[in-house]
Amino acid sequence: MWDGVKIVHGKPRHSQTHGSIERANQDFQNILRAMMEDNDTTKWSEALPFVQFAKNTTHHQGIKQTPYEAMLGTKAQRAPQTDPENKGSDDNEVEKESNGKSDNNLDNQANNDEDKLREKSDDKNQNELLNINERRKNIIKNRALALNGLQTQANVMLRSSNQKFPPAQVGDTVRVRVPDIDRGRMDYQNILDVVMDVDNDFYKLGTKYGIISQLYTRNQFAVCKEKLISLNDVLFDKTMSLRQVSTATSKSGAQGYVRCNCKKKM
Repeated sequence: MWDGVKIVHGKPRHSQTHGSIERANQDFQNILRAMMEDNDTTKWSEALPFVQFAKNTTHHQGIKQTPYEAMLGTKAQRAPQTDPENKGSDDNEVEKESNGKSDNNLDNQANNDEDKLREKSDDKNQNELLNINERRKNIIKNRALALNGLQTQANVMLRSSNQKFPPAQVGDTVRVRVPDIDRGRMDYQNILDVVMDVDNDFYKLGTKYGIISQLYTRNQFAVCKEKLISLNDVLFDKTMSLRQVSTATSKSGAQGYVRCNCKKKM
């Protein structure tokens, strides 16, 4: 697709990996909700092109310009209104100049008109070529400005995240929150784990019931002040998901149900 673009696979609606998309969707929802309320209508799909245009032409603090300018190298403009009865200035000029001429001069006049149209066409093509080159330069400049702005914004967010979430060490006891969908109502909201390995800011965690198959980032768990479990307590020969760990610690049957395999109809 584009050089430098990295696809991050994560959970749906996960703010850490899909934060920009979730924020954009929230803006769309708020604008559409206000539009439907003001106009007393349920036809939200008709307003989508206008909402999209408004989003693309709004100044972005990170890239220091609008998304439209960063993508196309020029400010957004609405299409000009055209007169359907107007045949074109060149054709009208040729038609006006040819009226009243004698038959003897028609050939010369046609040649002169053809030369004029060719000159105007060449000038028009030259201007279009200059405009295309100028737009290409603007695109390169605007995208470089956008990249610099995004890198600056990312560095600020990284410094803030490092201050809020200091790195964890191997052997530290951490607390991982279990999503509601992965646990029963009477199950624990958090699972105690121990940091087993750290690779490029991704943490491998282990429990008394096995090693969690998923890798975690620092903002996905909290470090406990005391070491409640150690590496010796980890069951190394078993790998399981967080839901399976929650099921193993459950005293009430965990999340979900067991499908009945009997052939008898109730």
